[in-house]
Amino acid sequence: MGKKNQLIPNLPPKSVVVIDNAPYHNVQLNRPPSSNAKKDTMKEWLDSKGQQYSINRDLAEHGQSVLRLPPYHPELNPIENI
Repeated sequence: MGKKNQLIPNLPPKSVVVIDNAPYHNVQLNRPPSSNAKKDTMKEWLDSKGQQYSINRDLAEHGQSVLRLPPYHPELNPIENI
């Protein structure tokens, strides 16, 4: 199951999904090069739009968008008050 079978089909059109910085929300599609990479490799990565996340791509394919909460600000996440 997961986001493609449960979350996305049940969202109203043009929804905005607010997510925190949990590791499972941040699965990268285009991992950054290491600090030992050559300058050309780093430039190529930056030119390819840099860091991209699978959840952003999957939601965008269905007309949805993502709003990420800033790191280390639990007061912005209502679930933290429970």
